Amino acid sequence: MPHNRSWQREIIFGRTLSCVCGECVRACRPSALSPVAKGQELFEIAIIGGGPSAACVVAAMAYRIAPEIPINVTVFEPGPNLWRGRVFQPDGDEVLANVPMEDMSAVAWDPEHGVRWFHENGLGDLAADTTVPRRHQVGRYLEDTAEQAIAAMRAAGSNVEIRTSTVTSLEMDEGKFWTHGDDWKAGSFDQVVLCLGATPSYDHYKLSSSAGYIADAYPLREALIDVPEQASVGIVGSGLTAIDVVMGLRARGHRGPITLGSRNGHLPSVRQRPARHKLQHLTVRRIEEVTAANGGLSFDDVVELAKAELVAVGTSIAKIAADFSCTTPAVTRLRNDLVRAMEDRDPGWPVLRDGMVACGQDAWYLLSDADKMRVRAWHQTLMRHCCPMPPANAALLLNMFHSGQLAITGGVRSILPRSTGGFDIDAERPAVVDVVISASTPAKHEIPPAARPLVASMESQGLVAAHPFGGVRVDRITSRLVSRRGVADSKLHALGDLTNGAYLFTFGMPVLAARADCIAMDIAATMGLFPKRS
Repeated sequence: MPHNRSWQREIIFGRTLSCVCGECVRACRPSALSPVAKGQELFEIAIIGGGPSAACVVAAMAYRIAPEIPINVTVFEPGPNLWRGRVFQPDGDEVLANVPMEDMSAVAWDPEHGVRWFHENGLGDLAADTTVPRRHQVGRYLEDTAEQAIAAMRAAGSNVEIRTSTVTSLEMDEGKFWTHGDDWKAGSFDQVVLCLGATPSYDHYKLSSSAGYIADAYPLREALIDVPEQASVGIVGSGLTAIDVVMGLRARGHRGPITLGSRNGHLPSVRQRPARHKLQHLTVRRIEEVTAANGGLSFDDVVELAKAELVAVGTSIAKIAADFSCTTPAVTRLRNDLVRAMEDRDPGWPVLRDGMVACGQDAWYLLSDADKMRVRAWHQTLMRHCCPMPPANAALLLNMFHSGQLAITGGVRSILPRSTGGFDIDAERPAVVDVVISASTPAKHEIPPAARPLVASMESQGLVAAHPFGGVRVDRITSRLVSRRGVADSKLHALGDLTNGAYLFTFGMPVLAARADCIAMDIAATMGLFPKRS
């Protein structure tokens, strides 16, 4: 694995610390041949996609590049929710974020940025570490962050254009890039950053043509508007999106029975209080040290680092191990998780969650394919604990389970439309429902349908290479796209869902903000600028 790098980044508690070593600063000194030398045309950057990851990229460029040299930036986003994406679009107050605002800064160099924005905008009561904001409020924060960044760039002499166009192909010609749509062409661009969103929904059971099937749960206020109050509802999935759907139905006064159905029948755990522990072992630095010392990184190496972290914080390794083998029914487990969240101060899982944010992407990247498969075997348990639900949602769910309105089943084998209307759910606990709502993701990551023509055009030119675990290959440090020849291209970067496969997970504001900052600094280095120190 190559170790040539421009800087080392480390995320601690969802915080990003970017540092530039002397060797790399010398390598980044401007030269007479710099592409941004005086008198030349402005550097042209295209950002394809305009969701939360793009908001982070724009903010990073405004901080890292625009104060040093004017640039032209074009953002391509055809959707209606610029900067918010699907997750943070306008929706009801019942749709909550799953993490406190202190862990949702969109700028890596300022971890208090999001909390400060909430206080400045009269939302300080939702900025505490024990409270989660409404998701549409986070969307407002992302919009404001991007708009302020654009205003700062324009004030410094840069140009920023937003185009509501779908990019269907990317062409490279004489070292420059041209974007294409159905009947247009734009360019040329020196740099392209792909910030493509995730697949909005996944139709596991081929129900898209069936009456009563709702393919996309978001926004809930629109998706659920025609669901009859007394209808029996089946929700495909039992993760965080499925819980959003249950909360949406509850908020609308739904009275009919609701069944959560998934392959595993598991619910996310319940978020515990932050650990406030400075990571010592589950860090990028330690991952790299172990890799260098052993000539590679194994699954067992990562487990030993996790054990060392748990020992350092004084928690029980046996207690964590018991969670991996737990077979307690979902509702009982939810009840226990809620008690743990409210009363148990054991820092075990919060520390592991922080560690996963800090170095999970890097650890996954460095594992062999065989060890990646071992991680995949525990993927559901990892995601259950590392992507927990807010305690407020857990308490409401528990009440609905106890009332008998809500049920959950695993082992879903099929969902078939009935000739007389409604659907048969074949599962451990079979059910007949009137309405089915999709709230799940594919078992293996797939490139979103809307992005496939663009990615296919790049594959045909050898600009990108598919990753065996999904998405496309990228360089671990810089997020540069890796070509068919195995070369990391300094002019092409990717962030977010398209990199799912190269990384174990690609979501979460700390991860997006850190990667966006690395991309901006890599582009700055390519332009011959000094990356700004944090």
